[in-house]
Amino acid sequence: MVVSTKDKTYPGIEVGKNAPIGYSVYVKATDKPAVMLTSGGFGPGTKRTVSDLRDHTLMSFKPDEVNRLVIRQDDNAPVELAKEQGKWKIVKPAPYEADTERVTTLLSSLSNARIDDFPSDNPANVAQYGLDKPAVEVSVFTGPAQSRQSLQFGKKESGKDDYYVRRGEKPNVYTVHSYVFNDADKGLNDLRDRTVIAFDPDQVEQVKFVSGGKSFAVARGKDGKWTETDGGKSDADAAKVRQFIDRLHDLKAETIVQDSTANLEKFGLNLPGEEVTLLGKDGKMMGSVKLAKIARYNEKDKTAPARTDYYALASGKPTIYKIFEYDYTDLVKTPDQLAAPKPTATPAPSAKPTASK
Repeated sequence: MVVSTKDKTYPGIEVGKNAPIGYSVYVKATDKPAVMLTSGGFGPGTKRTVSDLRDHTLMSFKPDEVNRLVIRQDDNAPVELAKEQGKWKIVKPAPYEADTERVTTLLSSLSNARIDDFPSDNPANVAQYGLDKPAVEVSVFTGPAQSRQSLQFGKKESGKDDYYVRRGEKPNVYTVHSYVFNDADKGLNDLRDRTVIAFDPDQVEQVKFVSGGKSFAVARGKDGKWTETDGGKSDADAAKVRQFIDRLHDLKAETIVQDSTANLEKFGLNLPGEEVTLLGKDGKMMGSVKLAKIARYNEKDKTAPARTDYYALASGKPTIYKIFEYDYTDLVKTPDQLAAPKPTATPAPSAKPTASK
């Protein structure tokens, strides 16, 4: 190993083998006969290839500066997103609200990604890397001038957990870890907002439940207390009611199934397990949600145990969401689950024994 400055070349350092005792390695300066010992970490630290010393930056942008994003998967229509007043929206192939958290994760992954290796700086044929027809292409646009940086993903490297990639603006072929591909390989439904129903929890004054042909409701009085109606009236547990409202407000789907209310029976939504209706001040309708579960049987093996899927459909939009089991279980309620705890009767004091005379 030789170090040079602009004006001078210093004597080299020769690194030998590890010493038999202790964590040390033999070293020697080229201009001196003495053999010395230094830390064992020095040897591996000097073994560097050209690839090790190259700049491993894949893309150079700050996620907060990106104002437009375009993703193309195979031959599918590209998904285009734009940031408006700090919030991401899908503008193509159709307008939708975007899942800002997922978009941010995607951009952070790309901006922090590092090149693993440099297979070719000027390939004669990119087909061998699967880059003649990229599986995924991501383009980010920054600043008022809409400066563009793009990344194309080819096929997976044989025997490794890496993908071949190429910057659209450069001929070089690199490899990156598979997590970069997994984070970038997002389609329309992956990036859409999966909020099932949007409402202001503080404005809810009444919640109506219909389940199994039976109905009940909880309502907030002028005194702020919640009352439960199920043929009669009883106190509801305010903390449990608020917890339910917040749980419904935060409900995020696992995935979007379809944007149509056709074939509701396929999802069990023609006979939902529960329907929840939210009302605000003066009984104003705020929205409703149907929740359903349905058993899925293996068509090839009728003896196999059924898989249960869970779905939700909110009023005001035709989107059918697939939700998680724990969300369904938490949201399907019975009157006793929201009722206030009954006061425990205080036992009567025992009579004192009469003193004998």
